[in-house]
Amino acid sequence: MVCYDAGNYEGSIPCITSDDTAIGRLAAQHLIDQGHRHFAFSGYGSLDWSETRRSSFSDRILEAGYSVEAMASPKKAATWSKEEKVVRKWLLQLPKPVGVFCANDDRAASILDVSRALGFSIPNDISIIGADNDEIICEVMNPPLSSVRILSDQAGYDAAALLGRLILGEEKSEGQSLVAPPAGVVARQSTNLMMIKNSSVKKALQYIADKVNEPIRVAEVVRYAGLSHRSLNDFFHAELGVSIGRYLTKARIDHIERLLIDTDLQIQEIAQSVGYEDDRHFSRYFRRSTGFTPRAFRRKLKIP
Repeated sequence: MVCYDAGNYEGSIPCITSDDTAIGRLAAQHLIDQGHRHFAFSGYGSLDWSETRRSSFSDRILEAGYSVEAMASPKKAATWSKEEKVVRKWLLQLPKPVGVFCANDDRAASILDVSRALGFSIPNDISIIGADNDEIICEVMNPPLSSVRILSDQAGYDAAALLGRLILGEEKSEGQSLVAPPAGVVARQSTNLMMIKNSSVKKALQYIADKVNEPIRVAEVVRYAGLSHRSLNDFFHAELGVSIGRYLTKARIDHIERLLIDTDLQIQEIAQSVGYEDDRHFSRYFRRSTGFTPRAFRRKLKIP
């Protein structure tokens, strides 16, 4: 039921795919949020899913006002001994520091190994993020790899449910496409370096990170940074391309999403843990940003 390159598949057997457009945009946003100004991509030019990830990554970077240096991959498979020479030359000519998104964790591991062999510091010179969050790969690398997490278990659950309906004759096999969505970035040491130059913005970001589970307001962030609201907001736009308020909301929503996906806490417990005594206010806050109530989001992205 699984298709390695579903973009080329036109059969009648149901197929599991990944939301490659969303994956590329998440990786781009992660590197943008780290404060990078130079970006690059490495993948597999012969595979549609890799090209979709590259395209959506590049689109998001272009929206932010930057460009992407994509490594020209051979259309036909090449041995790593041959491709490594191309990778080395490509990495050497990239502007530094640079944020590199790789089509999957296998490619990210290879890029990381070559980068270290060339003497580059990870993540100071080259920040690297992959996709799939294969913990066997990500955790054993030195340093550990950041990666876009994909809910493949959820897709497997959906596939099992579809198989049951097919067996019972409740549905026909018509090439149904079951999509595994991404669920955020698992940040590890390969990207764990804020490339922010402005000391006030760095101070504000650290405060937000420390207080993300509290109902802090923009005014508190401004007061902690020791600047006027207008000055700090201007610095945020210059460094991150967003206002203080938008960054704060995103940080809190990301935190709540992780709690909804990674824990078995009740909705009320999560609401209270982030400073909401009233479930209804918490639900409205979450829905304004995501389009889902907390309960609907959990049903969508977490196996029952």
